[in-house]
Amino acid sequence: MASHHRLIFLIFFVIFIFRPSFCFGSVQIKNHLNVSINQTAIFEIMFWSDKEEEITFSYEINKPADVMIIPNPLVLSPNKKDGEMIIGEKTYNVSKVKILVIPRDEGRYEINLTTKTQAKAKGINVVDERKFKFILDVGEIDFEKKEDITKNIPSGYFYLPSQGKEIFEILILILIIVISVLIYKIS
Repeated sequence: MASHHRLIFLIFFVIFIFRPSFCFGSVQIKNHLNVSINQTAIFEIMFWSDKEEEITFSYEINKPADVMIIPNPLVLSPNKKDGEMIIGEKTYNVSKVKILVIPRDEGRYEINLTTKTQAKAKGINVVDERKFKFILDVGEIDFEKKEDITKNIPSGYFYLPSQGKEIFEILILILIIVISVLIYKIS
C-alpha cells in the first residue's frame, strides 16, 4: 500500500515540477490537400503559449519537393498574435506557421514535421517534441468531382448538412417538450 502512495506522490511531483515546461499548445488546421504539379500547397499549424518560447522545425518527405516553413524558428509569445483561440474560458493569442510544399511529380507525398522546444524547469532541461503528418496528393484535379467535406473534420466532432441541422434541432425541441410533459404529469 505504501508503494502506491509513493507512486502517486512521484506522479504528482513530476507533474508539478515539469508543468511549466509544457505550456504551449498546437492545432493542425488541415492534414490533407489535393494539388497539381508545381502548384503550391499550404498547410497551417496554430501555436499558443502562456510564456515566451522558441520552437524549431524539421521535416522528412518521401518524394522530392520544395518545402519551406515560415517562420523557422517560431518565437512564440503570449503578446504576439495572428489570431485568437478560446479554450475553456481563456482566450489565447495564436501564432500561425505555414508549411509551403511545391511538388515536382505526381503521386502521394507524406511530410512528417517535427517541432521542438527546450525549457528549463527547476534546473532540469526538458525537450517538448511534437510530430505532425501532412499528406499531399498530386495529379490532375477534377474540379467537377465533389470533394467529401467530412474528411477534414477533427475527431470528436460530427458533421450535419444544413438540412440535417434543422431536423436535429426540431428533434431536440420535440424531445424537450416530451420530457417536460412527462415531468409535469409525474409531479
